[in-house]
Amino acid sequence: ELDADGGDRGGTLGGPPLRWAGGSHPRQGLSGVAIPFETSYRSFWTGLGIVGGYLAAVLGLSFYIRGWIGPKLWRQLHRWTLVVFVLGVIHTIGAGTDAGTLWLTAILVATATPIALLTALRWLSTSEPGQGRRRRIPLPSEQF
Repeated sequence: ELDADGGDRGGTLGGPPLRWAGGSHPRQGLSGVAIPFETSYRSFWTGLGIVGGYLAAVLGLSFYIRGWIGPKLWRQLHRWTLVVFVLGVIHTIGAGTDAGTLWLTAILVATATPIALLTALRWLSTSEPGQGRRRRIPLPSEQF
C-alpha cells in the first residue's frame, strides 16, 4: 500500500520497522526501530509500539514452546495479550500519521470497544462464594 508521497505504509507488524530502517520515510536506522525510545520521531509513542512489538513476538513464539513450558505458564503469559493490544492502539494514536483520519478512528473504535466492554465485564463479574474467578472449561472429549 502506498501513501500520498509514494512511500510504503507497511500495514503489518513488520512493515513500519522495515520501512523506517531503510525506506522512504524518516530514516531511523536499526537502533531507531529496535531500541525502544531511541528514535527521534515521536520517541515516546514509537517506543511504546516497539515494546508492544517485542511482547507480541514473545507471545506469538510461545505457542511453539507451550509443550515445554506447560499450559499453566502459557496461559499466564497470554494475559499480556491485552497489554500488547493497548500498546498497539496507543502507538497508533500517538505516532501514526493517519491517527486523525475518520477511517482509522472508526477502525480503532470498532475494535477497541468490544474488547474494552468484554474486559470490563470479565473484571467486574462476580463469582459464587467459595469458587475462584476461573471456571474450568471442559475438554472437547468431555462435552459429549
